[in-house]
Amino acid sequence: MNTSWDQNLWRARALRYTLIYLLLGGVLVGLRFQTRTLRPELLEVRGQLTMLTQQKQALQLEIQARTSSARVREWALANEMVPFSRARKSSAQFEPLPDVAPPAPHRPLEVQTRWK
Repeated sequence: MNTSWDQNLWRARALRYTLIYLLLGGVLVGLRFQTRTLRPELLEVRGQLTMLTQQKQALQLEIQARTSSARVREWALANEMVPFSRARKSSAQFEPLPDVAPPAPHRPLEVQTRWK
C-alpha cells in the first residue's frame, strides 16, 4: 500500500513539473513571438546611431578647422578689422563720480496680529 502511494505521489509530481515546464516553454515562445520585431529595430537604431556619431565627429572636426585662431585672424583681416597690436591707442582720464548720499536705512517691517 505504501509503494503505490509513493508511485502516485511521484507521478503527480512528475505531471506537475511537466506542466510547469510546458507552461514556461509556452510563455517563453509567446514572449519571443511578441518581440520578434524588436531585434531588427534595435539593429536599425544601432546603425543610425553609428552614422550619427560619425557625422558628429566630422562636424566637430569642421568646427575646429573653422574656428582655429589662424582662420579667425584671416576672416578679421578680410573684414577690415585691425589687430590690437596695430590699433591706435590712447588714454583718458575718468571723471570722479559725483557724491551721492547713501540710501536711507530700511525700517523694519512692522506686523500687528489681532486674535479674534
